[in-house]
Amino acid sequence: VGYTVLKSLWEITRIFTGYMGSSILFSKYGFILLSNIVFALLCLIGVLLMWKLKKAGYIIYLIGEVVPLILPLILMHNSFYGLQNLILGFLISSAFIVMYSLNLKHLS
Repeated sequence: VGYTVLKSLWEITRIFTGYMGSSILFSKYGFILLSNIVFALLCLIGVLLMWKLKKAGYIIYLIGEVVPLILPLILMHNSFYGLQNLILGFLISSAFIVMYSLNLKHLS
């Protein structure tokens, strides 16, 4: 499921960059932007499921938090944006993941 979502986001980004020019930098940033929107929606869905005490929501939330941290590093390689995003995102995301993990026993 994740692979097909990323592949379709990449195709949407390629369509938009066709109109905006063929800049590789823009296409990478555009792909990261679109994927962050999708993964933020995944986090929202996961939180709503956890609100209803469903354990599947935790897994969805975890995917929505971890993948956007790794994606810029894969696409940007040695970019400062990737490193900065990883450090700040890791701190905030890991805090929420730990807090949700502590309450995992209440989910069914």
